[in-house]
Amino acid sequence: QFSYCVVGVIMKLNEVRIKDFNFGDVDGSDESLEPKFQDLFYDEDSFYEKELSKKKKFIIYGRKGTGKTLLASYLNEKMRRNANQSSKIVSYDEYIYEKLKEFKYDSVKKEEQSLFWRYVFLQQFVDLIKKDYEYARFWQFYRKRKIKKLIESVTRQFLEVQQFINEDSTEIKNSGKFNSKISDLGAELQVNSSSGSTQKTTSIESPYFKKYKEIETEVLNYLKASSKVYFIFFDDMDRLEETMDLDEFIDLMISMIYGAQSLNRKIEGNSKIVLLLRSDILKLLFGKSGDVNKPITSGGIELIWYESNAAASDSPLIKMVLYKMSKSIDDNLPLSEIRRNFFPTKDTIFKYMMSRSFGRPRDIVSFFNIYKKKFPEDQKIVLNNMQRVEKEYSEWFYKEISNELKITGKFDEVDKLLKSISELGKYEFTYHKLFDFMQKRQGNTDELLELLTLLVQLGVLGIRLNTGNIEFRYRDYNIDKPVNIHTKFVVHYGLRKLLSISFNDDNEKNIIYQ
Repeated sequence: QFSYCVVGVIMKLNEVRIKDFNFGDVDGSDESLEPKFQDLFYDEDSFYEKELSKKKKFIIYGRKGTGKTLLASYLNEKMRRNANQSSKIVSYDEYIYEKLKEFKYDSVKKEEQSLFWRYVFLQQFVDLIKKDYEYARFWQFYRKRKIKKLIESVTRQFLEVQQFINEDSTEIKNSGKFNSKISDLGAELQVNSSSGSTQKTTSIESPYFKKYKEIETEVLNYLKASSKVYFIFFDDMDRLEETMDLDEFIDLMISMIYGAQSLNRKIEGNSKIVLLLRSDILKLLFGKSGDVNKPITSGGIELIWYESNAAASDSPLIKMVLYKMSKSIDDNLPLSEIRRNFFPTKDTIFKYMMSRSFGRPRDIVSFFNIYKKKFPEDQKIVLNNMQRVEKEYSEWFYKEISNELKITGKFDEVDKLLKSISELGKYEFTYHKLFDFMQKRQGNTDELLELLTLLVQLGVLGIRLNTGNIEFRYRDYNIDKPVNIHTKFVVHYGLRKLLSISFNDDNEKNIIYQ
């Protein structure tokens, strides 16, 4: 038996208990604050880091809980330790909301909305450049003078932009109506008479748009001349949905993507704006703008933790857990050794947990942490005890689903539907069976198929295929199996304990982990 150091205490491997392992935190922001965060972070073969280094990649997306914040925190900290790199994370908090008010965003023409984002992005680059000044050595006189001059210049111009906005200095004096359309050089305004006929067309430039171009030129010239790489991660932007109606939010997100893409294209070198977005948010944008799918497709990196047709134990998700366990005991212990010592020889535990998740790190980490809290002295993770904590996990799992349901605007309706499914008590049912059941109890069935479709899209319900296999859509863009009144629905394994639905003789061998 070899000895290992666990939390500063030397002990043999057979003395290690489940309480000694750090499985991570369900909140990526909290986990990133842990002392050993960098060591515990798992990115197999640095895949995502290499992808993001590509010039055109600027969007990291995935389902809620797939580790977007964690990845950004890891890369941010790694870049901060490199003298030739500079990085920061901008969270929603109050910053963006305050900027929206400062920019008087509600009165900004729709065509100029991406200008707001480019304005915000440049401000963040200037903040990083200010740090260059702070960190410059005292003998770097020329460099410090150059940076100071830039900062003073753009700060003054930012104030001028704010003044232009506050004064609302652009006025078109005409008794008729006008339509506006932004161009690369400014706003082309068509002035119409009250009768509807066009009197004349003039091309003017919004004062703050002209000033913005001056700021952009100065900042981009600095980035071009600098030997450093600058990364700015924008996280939690989906929370802006709480401050406005859905249509405004969709327009805001679309303009943010276009604004980031436009500015990134102008930046020479590898510096860039990186957006962290939820997959369900991106789905809302499709169809709202003809070309928004292009920057998402070409510039996006999707966080995926499932491998099709792979044994559960070979999933990147399980490898992540084994990796964290190995690093928790301060040694380069092979993952195979962790698996052999702390899990049964078969895939039972891994398959059991995978089938009760959405294929996200957050789900698996939560399951393990609940187990750790209930059975801290266990030497192995065993199925019997895993089943004993499943009810608590199931309750947590539904709370996670609730967060995604709220943005659909159908939370109350879906909540009532799930209660009806619970009362039905069947892990598998057809549309007609549920419809008749709800009708007898005077339930509202007007939107039943629409709500069932929504639950399938979210992965809450699976579909029994004609082959007998069960498919759960853990990936947001898997829409190849249509839902109709003949579909056989299957309740997700992770919710059955909560809904008090018996597993009966159903087995999990036919699940497609996808």
